[in-house]
Amino acid sequence: MEINSFTLKIRRNPTFVSLFADAGGLDMNLQKNIKSYSVRFCKDRDASFWDKINLTKDADVVYLPVWEEELEAEMPKEKYILKEINIDDFIGSGTSKDNIRLTKAYLYRNIIRYFRSLGCPCKKDFIGGVEVYINEPSSEGNNYWRYQRYSLTLRYDDQIKDGWQLDVAQGSKAIVGKTPTYLLESLQDEHFNVIAGTMILRNSEIGQYQMEKCNGQIYPIANRSIKGKLGIPKSNNRDGNKYVTKYNGIRNFIAKWISTPAFMNAVGIDLPDNAHFIQLAKDKINIVDEKAKMLLFGSNQTSVSPGYCFKRFGAAERPAEHLHFFICPQSMKYTLWRLYNIFQQGKDAPNRLEPNDIDAYNYLYHTIWMGNHAWADGMNLMFTDDEHALEELKNHLQTMNFKHDKKYFAIIISDVDRDDTSSPHYHLYYDMKYLLMKYNIGSQVIHQKRVDDKSFINYMVPNIAAAIAGKEGGKAWKIAYPSQKNDMIIGIGAYKELGIDQQYIGAAVCLDKEGELHNFDACLKGNFEEMRTTLIKAILYFYSKFESPSRLIIYYHKKLNHEESDLIEDALRTCRVNCPVIVINVTETDNDDLMAYDTSCPNVLMPVSGTYIHLRTRRGCHEYLLYNNERYGRFGERMPFLRPFPIKISIMAGRNNKQELTSSDIKDIITLTYQTTRINWKSVSMRSMPITIAYAALVAKFVPHFPNGELTEFGKNNLWML
Repeated sequence: MEINSFTLKIRRNPTFVSLFADAGGLDMNLQKNIKSYSVRFCKDRDASFWDKINLTKDADVVYLPVWEEELEAEMPKEKYILKEINIDDFIGSGTSKDNIRLTKAYLYRNIIRYFRSLGCPCKKDFIGGVEVYINEPSSEGNNYWRYQRYSLTLRYDDQIKDGWQLDVAQGSKAIVGKTPTYLLESLQDEHFNVIAGTMILRNSEIGQYQMEKCNGQIYPIANRSIKGKLGIPKSNNRDGNKYVTKYNGIRNFIAKWISTPAFMNAVGIDLPDNAHFIQLAKDKINIVDEKAKMLLFGSNQTSVSPGYCFKRFGAAERPAEHLHFFICPQSMKYTLWRLYNIFQQGKDAPNRLEPNDIDAYNYLYHTIWMGNHAWADGMNLMFTDDEHALEELKNHLQTMNFKHDKKYFAIIISDVDRDDTSSPHYHLYYDMKYLLMKYNIGSQVIHQKRVDDKSFINYMVPNIAAAIAGKEGGKAWKIAYPSQKNDMIIGIGAYKELGIDQQYIGAAVCLDKEGELHNFDACLKGNFEEMRTTLIKAILYFYSKFESPSRLIIYYHKKLNHEESDLIEDALRTCRVNCPVIVINVTETDNDDLMAYDTSCPNVLMPVSGTYIHLRTRRGCHEYLLYNNERYGRFGERMPFLRPFPIKISIMAGRNNKQELTSSDIKDIITLTYQTTRINWKSVSMRSMPITIAYAALVAKFVPHFPNGELTEFGKNNLWML
């Protein structure tokens, strides 16, 4: 296997760079930008560096500018320049942290200068690397350009011992409108990024300096919120193998832009291996036990693939009986009866079926309750139109004769695309769900266009059935041989809705070995007191059900900062938790990170499901790539869509743990994480994220659209968000 990175060697050439200081007298926002766009050296922290530069002026902090164009708008450089140093004196003088930081900043600055000299926009990515936008003129439309994004990340002593490497990742494409932003009045209240010359900035950062420098030619980068307003059509292209596409894209980018004398001379490096990808050592490649991959379906059948087996055997655990009813516009009466027939027999029927005309051999029958007893008589609602839908639903629910010993479930047929933020009825999807939840009613929204799609029955109905089973309290499939012990598992995920300038944090608690989740909640990012209260409630609820856990495992959607770590520690002290604590940070690798490719199978490149790759261990943090997908040995090579990409997991022992994590602990935690990725019932296709984070993030996605940003009590112990 190989990773998308290659070795580089730094040239020794006398090169002088300017340091600057005295930023402390500037306003706080400006200081923040200077720190973001420079590398910072402190007298107390970087003593060896400080001795070498031999400052004659009294200063405690100096900066090396990296993102020069961004800084140019902030401060006149001649006022703050303090000293010039020869970068060559530091590159060849050992491997202290300050030398590595200085060398990395110097190389990044050269990379930025090189690409910007060729007219390529660049921005700082979220891990401090360089994101380059490469124009694809052959794919542009009449009103937009298309750019391919690439991330370049420098690392020292990572996969190459005592050496430098350059990671190159291919991101998603960026669609950029051809109309300058000053002519787009409809975007004034929107949040989006722009291309300003060769800078990528937030539209709120554009001021007079940028407008004058670019002569007003500042262009919007489309996101989901503004795409419709820019007149950019939806793309329906589906990539059959994203691994091969990404691998070839990176190799072509390196050949055209990196492995050239111009790049190497400009950056000051050589490529000793001709930019061939780094081969992973065998001891870095591992795989979970085969039993850990097995799933349990209906009729006690075991296999590895929900995509194939769910339709054959049905749900592993049928939900409690519910009474179902439809909600749809009057114009969709035909669609309603078509769906009714499909749910009754698992296929289209030429005529309207009688209530008891069901196919008992159809997997839907063994997944969700159908037949005459499964439909709420006279409770269907066919509303006038979208404008009046919510009011008519309110009136309908108020007059419904609910049976207190029965559970209800609504199937909503909608013509509103929930991703179309420009629709005047965009919020109808969320408003209907919330209103039904107030009556303890779960719901499944099905878009009319999907029902009309040719692949609806074979592809979409299994996804819908799995989700409904989960929402009604069943289990579409389960882990056949669970590795989970008496562990309490808390998942914390986040979601930031476009157009809503606030991020919400969601939380979920896994209570048993089957992956059953309870105690969902969400709060605004930064509301630490509310998150602390949520954690305490979850911990106490677990203790009331299962007494003391053998371990507390916390899945977090990013690396914890100090405030978040203190919050968790405080919640544990409050609840007197004395078991070992393990914190696992999980991030997706779609665009910006290292990935491993199985080059022994060049037409696939996707490693076998259950593969985990050791990236690095530093300061007690163990980082791995973990693959959950539909390739099992030779099985999977001819699947039409090879996915998903791996996740990166960072495993750390809690600060108060008495012992460090052993290799056996690490394997156990990775196996548990792998299994929790395999019981996501939102789709029969495999997902990469553990459900503890994925479901929590879904809660965080919905809550901003609910009154006061709060869940109903029904929503805190139900998988309504699938």
